[in-house]
Amino acid sequence: MIIDEKVEHIVEKTLSISIAAYNVEKFLKNTLDSLVAPEIMDDIEVLIVDDGSKDNTAVIGKEFEDNYPNSFKVISKPNGGYGSTINAAIDAATGKYFKTLDGDDWYDTENFVKLISDLKRIDADMVITPFTFVNEVTGEKEVVKSDKKFVGKLTTFETLPFELHPKIKMHSITYKTSLLKDNHIRIGEHCFYTDIEYVIFPMVHVNSVYFLDYSIYQYRIGLEGQSVSWEGFKKHYKDHLKVIERILKFYNEKQKTALSKEKNVFIFTTLQGLISTQYRIFLQMDNTVQTRQELVDFDKMIKNENHMLYKTSGGKQVTMLRKCNFKLLGAFHLYSKWKE
Repeated sequence: MIIDEKVEHIVEKTLSISIAAYNVEKFLKNTLDSLVAPEIMDDIEVLIVDDGSKDNTAVIGKEFEDNYPNSFKVISKPNGGYGSTINAAIDAATGKYFKTLDGDDWYDTENFVKLISDLKRIDADMVITPFTFVNEVTGEKEVVKSDKKFVGKLTTFETLPFELHPKIKMHSITYKTSLLKDNHIRIGEHCFYTDIEYVIFPMVHVNSVYFLDYSIYQYRIGLEGQSVSWEGFKKHYKDHLKVIERILKFYNEKQKTALSKEKNVFIFTTLQGLISTQYRIFLQMDNTVQTRQELVDFDKMIKNENHMLYKTSGGKQVTMLRKCNFKLLGAFHLYSKWKE
């Protein structure tokens, strides 16, 4: 046990892993098995946050807690969404570092063992590792790698080239736990798409960054009903809008303080992508009076909150629709369906 005098909290483990677990009985055993390796069990703290599951998620988690009481812990709580699982895990974490894992994804076990060894010697606010997309249907894998010239080096966020920014995702990030605790990082609850908040909100406090060159996180894609499918986006469009509003408010506030040019660019381009996606969601939804009004309200909100984001997000289609105050939205929908 180590007492970190800077942050005044007890560090018992090398890494705390936050498992977002909601009705994932089909996948959870595989997820947790990927974290079991004899040589690291004393170094890891696996926080299985059962988010009000109605299946056997908690039962499976309890089996691992019983078998590895020094390494696995089940935290059962009422349903609060992905962000609430991270908040609960941050509160409970005693690791030097903190990393997330969805209950239907997994880690590469061999590389995970290497990560624990490396984290013991690394002292950085954020550690970045490659991650792998794994297609559930085809079995195809795609590794999202980092720039080799940064591997094995301690650097600052401000030295990173713009081309690396899109690779900094929830799946690639390991934060120092004290950074999350000291800055009272809280992620939005009862809402989808808050993994982007988990990337953005702590980012402004990151000074030192360290890159490793092997993939840890195995991200399962192609699952039916995933929130990042277009059907999922349309179903949860209000949640996506809430995340934009929170990050936009955060960005506008931080611009008034000490936000470096590089972090400014990172958050700005992230918001550009989110806002453009939100426009696309509205344009793919059924052409109703409500949809048109919500689209108009969204457009006005972006214009009022940040004129530069308003000017640079949405593309030619949105620019064209603005000129007619979105009155040709119905014609646009008909044209889109004709093209399909």
